[in-house]
Amino acid sequence: MSAARSCIWLAFGTLLLACGSASGRASAPVAVGSAKPAPTPSGAVELTAAQYTTACHAANDLKACFQLGVMFETGHGVEKDLERAAGMYAQACDSGELEGCVSLAILLQRSSRHGDRGRAEYLFSRACDKGIAKACFRLGGLLFQEAGKDRVDPRVASLYIEACDAGVAGACNNLGFVFAAGYGVTKDEARAAALYGKACDLDPASGCSNLGSLFADGRGVPKDEARAAALYSKACEARDAFGCDGLGRLLATGRGVPKDESRAAAEYSRACDNEYPPGCAHLGTLLATGRGVDKDERRAAALFDSACNWGHGGACYALGLALRNGLGVSKDQAAAASAFAHGCALDHESSCAEIPH
Repeated sequence: MSAARSCIWLAFGTLLLACGSASGRASAPVAVGSAKPAPTPSGAVELTAAQYTTACHAANDLKACFQLGVMFETGHGVEKDLERAAGMYAQACDSGELEGCVSLAILLQRSSRHGDRGRAEYLFSRACDKGIAKACFRLGGLLFQEAGKDRVDPRVASLYIEACDAGVAGACNNLGFVFAAGYGVTKDEARAAALYGKACDLDPASGCSNLGSLFADGRGVPKDEARAAALYSKACEARDAFGCDGLGRLLATGRGVPKDESRAAAEYSRACDNEYPPGCAHLGTLLATGRGVDKDERRAAALFDSACNWGHGGACYALGLALRNGLGVSKDQAAAASAFAHGCALDHESSCAEIPH
């Protein structure tokens, strides 16, 4: 690798790792999209779609209607059909099966049709008022999304508190974010840490990685990078992509664990496989520089492209550098300018600095 080429990539790597705290992201609410389908109760016999259909329509078995909806939503045993799933959930919900209301609301929340999000809010609220804790959690997430970053909906914190007290791990994680960010409450990172810890104990995929970020940075808790690494690892094993990426960053820099860029690349790869943009960007950096892996600038550029398209400003900047300098791709000044503009639109300062004024 030429000295100039090396400087380009090393400069990018420094910028990427420095673009955030040691945690790599601010603690954030977990996704509020579709829920995992309800499993068949232990010891119960799983029926066929035909048997559930008979039980639902002939015997008015609301649980059967709901399970039939799950089958159509997931494509388990039948051809996936979200419209039929919604119909089955609606039938169960209209007859008083609140699990059907929650699942229908989740489908409506993902819809782009006018009025569906309002109906989802109504259904979540109805189930929450009847004591379905996960509906309170989902309602809190929906209201958080609708409020946006510039407004605060005071109902969000109270809904998360109700659901967290009932043992919903995601609600405890999101409530931790509320206190870490001071969203409608007095900022309290120590309380955030306690809530992330509760979420982590309930479900390693919720809260462990956010708690790890607090220990990595010493926010709300004494700084302990070794403990951060353990928490990231626990989260990663539970398929939390942020946990994999966090562990990769500590391995890449030797913080809290022995430095091991080869293992870092493996952890970044796990994060990237789950479409976590920073994981793809960090893996791209190692591939571009040949640290811990065989150098592969073409693959690095492809990863930067994917991460940029998924909203990672630093990856857009790296893609711009690759396109401008012909690193793994053909030189293309127009495409480079477009990549920098995309990064700037994502508030990445180095990308903005590349745009002529």
